[in-house]
Amino acid sequence: MHNSKYFLWTALLTSTLFVSGCRSQMSVQSDLPKVESDATQRASSQASNEGAAVQSSTQNSPSKQLQSNSQVLSASEENMQSEAAVAHECVEAWRIAVQQKDEATAMKMLEKLAAENPHISTVRLMMGQVKDYFKKHDEALVYYRKAYAINKFSSIQTLRLASSLRKNGQFKEAESHYDRLLKNLEIALADKKDENLILVLASVRTGKAACLSHEGKKEEALAAVKKALTEDPGNLEAKELLKNLGG
Repeated sequence: MHNSKYFLWTALLTSTLFVSGCRSQMSVQSDLPKVESDATQRASSQASNEGAAVQSSTQNSPSKQLQSNSQVLSASEENMQSEAAVAHECVEAWRIAVQQKDEATAMKMLEKLAAENPHISTVRLMMGQVKDYFKKHDEALVYYRKAYAINKFSSIQTLRLASSLRKNGQFKEAESHYDRLLKNLEIALADKKDENLILVLASVRTGKAACLSHEGKKEEALAAVKKALTEDPGNLEAKELLKNLGG
């Protein structure tokens, strides 16, 4: 599979947290535990893709191919283990934040995790979620930017960044990220119709419509939000936005 195709599908199709996060704020019981299986799926997809790349590049050397495949699988197994471990600790930090209302302890846990895992964006994403939960949206944006900088191919990171930018009144930049998500989702749905992705598409389209509305582009915003509601008639944010636009 071509690398650009791989990044698209692993970012979009394995992101259960991304899908659930589009409809409502994350809940401790139903959403965050999915991070663990999502991390494992992403690592597994990466192993498959890297294995295919190795096979293609070493097809004329069977012994070299076997050695390279073994190395790839070993690295991927380690990655899967670290992703799963990080996801579990992220869930624990989130529970402390939400159930115990203890922002300081949750952030201390995540800061330690971030220092130990500088290349895993999930930790920064969760730090942003915790700050958002405590209504510190400007601080949350800092962490979402860090998560996005680590992994620009993740739709979770892109969506959270776009939403955070919108909360902080940075509508033009938010719109650029929504546009990229829309493009990727439309490509993905052209290859495979998926109900979850359609819900995500509607949510992203609603986010862009909100940006357009704040920029005074009422007609464009109306068109976007109406299209979102054809894709997801139950989208509460889209319904509220349509009402505010007088549609």
